[in-house]
Amino acid sequence: MIGDISETQQFYLDYWTAFEEVLQDRSRRVRAVKAQPQNWMVHGLGKTGVNLNCTLNRKENSLRAEVYLTGQNAHAHYAELKESIEAIEGELGLPLDWYAAERIGASRVHGRFRM
Repeated sequence: MIGDISETQQFYLDYWTAFEEVLQDRSRRVRAVKAQPQNWMVHGLGKTGVNLNCTLNRKENSLRAEVYLTGQNAHAHYAELKESIEAIEGELGLPLDWYAAERIGASRVHGRFRM
């Protein structure tokens, strides 16, 4: 343990602190949040019901990032993103998983990145 948190929690805290710095340098649309000693983070993306959810997997040495869409405009936001699938996946350099759950009013687009 380091102070009041475990080594694993310290790893997460350090990772998310650095992640926040890079994110804020590169994007003004993503709302800053305080890094926490946990394996996940959620950021608002400037529209109601549109979030960036990130999860670290230390065993797989990967980061899963998703845009999670909820609320009455979820379907419209998803359709708008889907229109740009080639550009989005081309920019990221990998295929994404696209999932529209219309009956529950939520959709997500996610990818897994090796660290």
